[in-house]
Amino acid sequence: MLAAPIPEPLLPRYGETSVRLCPSVRTLDHHAWDGLVSDSNFFNSYRWLTSLEFTFGPQETLAVFGAGGLIAGCPVWKGQPDDALFSPPSLFNGLTGPWEADFLWGGAFRATHNEPVVTAGSRRPSAQRLMLKALQQLATQRDLAGVILPYMPLNHALTLRRSHPEAQIILHTAEAFQPISSGGLQATVSAWRKRYRSRTWSEISAFRNHGNAIEWSALTPELEPVVAKLVTGNRHKYGSQADIAWMSRVLSGQKQAGLHQNILLATARHGDQITAVCVFYRFGKALHPRYFGSDYQHRDNDFRYFMLGFYAPLEFAARQGFSVSHLSISALDAKAKRGGIVTPLAAVVMLRDGPLDPRLVAEHNLAIQQFYLSRYQHYTSTDWELVNTP
Repeated sequence: MLAAPIPEPLLPRYGETSVRLCPSVRTLDHHAWDGLVSDSNFFNSYRWLTSLEFTFGPQETLAVFGAGGLIAGCPVWKGQPDDALFSPPSLFNGLTGPWEADFLWGGAFRATHNEPVVTAGSRRPSAQRLMLKALQQLATQRDLAGVILPYMPLNHALTLRRSHPEAQIILHTAEAFQPISSGGLQATVSAWRKRYRSRTWSEISAFRNHGNAIEWSALTPELEPVVAKLVTGNRHKYGSQADIAWMSRVLSGQKQAGLHQNILLATARHGDQITAVCVFYRFGKALHPRYFGSDYQHRDNDFRYFMLGFYAPLEFAARQGFSVSHLSISALDAKAKRGGIVTPLAAVVMLRDGPLDPRLVAEHNLAIQQFYLSRYQHYTSTDWELVNTP
């Protein structure tokens, strides 16, 4: 059972700051926290973090206060060495370092997109510096090998690195995002390369010719068990051992956190049958697809994954005023061929025993850059030009 939120500590006097390690993000003010969170940083938003706590237990959160209130924050956790997504030897493969040791991880639990939760404007550098220093001190107190802030867009990682002399940037993967044109599906697809336009219209036609339709709705109590079943089936297909009860527990935690009001559910229907679902979360002007599920007993080759995840949102989201859909890190080849733009993600790392050889880090970063630029060529963001900048 989570504790109820408690009042903020006595704020510092003007010109002063204080740092507090909170046992849960719920001890902080919802609106103060989300006031520091951008539209693209949904998985560090207050309701998402709270839903994780209802599902998996409290997560410690470092908070920095100024005289006016909260100016920076960062959830902390232990990482997951048995999962390649959160294992330093896997993330930094090819770069020699103390990666077998234990680290303090910053950012939301198992999030593959993290941005600094920090104030804007002139106070930003000092708030970031205080936060990084506090993270470093906490890692030292716990006898950990250092701090890892993973899956951070490169431009945000650079602002953090400039705030602390011992922070280093290590590229480790990429994600995709899909700009949403106000002209909807037709306007967006018409701007793509010819072979990808042809593929898209062919897939859309196949979906429709199989007698399918798409509906958008809230996640109702009647739909929750359907979503849990289909998402679990999809996760099993790709190696997850979690059962339906696990997914039901996740959805229950989200409901307790008030997150259901952020959910947009896209369903593919064949007659009276729901053949696939995609769970999106709205945050500001951004969409964040998180869970896909499919009925694999329905064997039509109808491209329902691409319809729900990529094509249908282009029309629906344009009507709703969204400007971007954040597509995460998986299946980048498929996403780049369907309007996704591939952009770099990096870790901000501070090591207890001092920084790695800057030359080796720069070589590693260039190798990652060259891999993605050569693989995705015309479908990359300009952020790749920031690699190894001061």
